[in-house]
Amino acid sequence: MPQLPVNLENDFAIQNNTTGQVDYLQFQGNTLTHSASFDYGIAGMNIVGSDIGGPTGASTLVAQNPTTGVVDFLGLDSTGHLVSSAMSSALPLIVGDGFFGAAVAGQVGPELVSQLPNGQLDILAFNSSGTLISSDLVANSIGLPHVVGAAVANGGQPAFEAFSGVGTNTKAGNVVAQLADGSLDAIGLSGDFAAGTLSVSASFLLPGSAGSAPVGAFNQDSIQNQNIADAAGHQGVQMVSQLASGQLDLLSFDSGYNDAANEGTLYASNLTNPAFPGWHPIDGGLVTTFLFPIS
Repeated sequence: MPQLPVNLENDFAIQNNTTGQVDYLQFQGNTLTHSASFDYGIAGMNIVGSDIGGPTGASTLVAQNPTTGVVDFLGLDSTGHLVSSAMSSALPLIVGDGFFGAAVAGQVGPELVSQLPNGQLDILAFNSSGTLISSDLVANSIGLPHVVGAAVANGGQPAFEAFSGVGTNTKAGNVVAQLADGSLDAIGLSGDFAAGTLSVSASFLLPGSAGSAPVGAFNQDSIQNQNIADAAGHQGVQMVSQLASGQLDLLSFDSGYNDAANEGTLYASNLTNPAFPGWHPIDGGLVTTFLFPIS
């Protein structure tokens, strides 16, 4: 296995399980260097995604009420304070965001990935007012385990190399599901969102991932959720899991790009200090990165 990249600086967000408060964290290695906490008045809602310049036109956190399904796009200024809100209709459970081929006319920001009670995925696009304008139910996705995140990789290719070959598995974006035993399953989609033809076409169970702690974020610490890459083209896929103690674990997996023999192998585990009992990691890393340094 080549010397694969590991982020020295990690920017991500956590949310209080009770109050809904959001804390933006910056680590050097596993040492906490910055923390900025905000109460957006969203107790009872979960942060399920983030983007830059989405429906609010600013750094955006996507919050959802897990009971009603209502989604609120929270616009933030450069200091992390709430400056706008764009409410959308009730939607199935949102499990991440990403890019799955061409965007539709009027779309702002990435697509959101929702998951129905039967496991099927529904990819959703929104306009600048936060209104749902397009939906694509993903074929062959009924029965999928719980999806814990979505991501793209450098050059618009899927995060893991198994889905980057010729044929049907060439569109950007794949999702990661976590099975009951903790195993992580990378799922490749073929087709195109704008054409309404997305379909599950491949699945890659990460070797040795059984027993993994619950994952709360997938490739959330970079532009458009891209892989971590070095100059030689070696790429790492990052996930954030959380132990029962509340301690966060930054996991780095071999993407398989330029190292196909080791695809999916866990090559780095970085336990952060301190632990955060009563909080959970969220897909807010992209926004977090753009907020530092916070005054």
